[in-house]
Amino acid sequence: MDIMAQQTSRAPRPPRTRESLPEQAISRDVLLEKYAKDGEATAAEVRARVARALAAAEPEAKRTMREAQFAEALERGFIPSTPRRGRRSPRL
Repeated sequence: MDIMAQQTSRAPRPPRTRESLPEQAISRDVLLEKYAKDGEATAAEVRARVARALAAAEPEAKRTMREAQFAEALERGFIPSTPRRGRRSPRL
């Protein structure tokens, strides 16, 4: 029997998303302690600042659009980092 043709009795699990995971107080506290600046008091304010900073590297005509895209990606759980030498960054 072809193993690829076999069906499992379980339905596939939906992917875990930020919306399906409750916020944990410790995670919020660490985020604010390590990354909040200039009176930022919420994770949303930190993410908005990061999105603006990421978009600042884009051509001026695309900054507003890119800021919105970065903000949405951050809301969904994307964590930007410096790419390692020889490795490409993931595309948004």
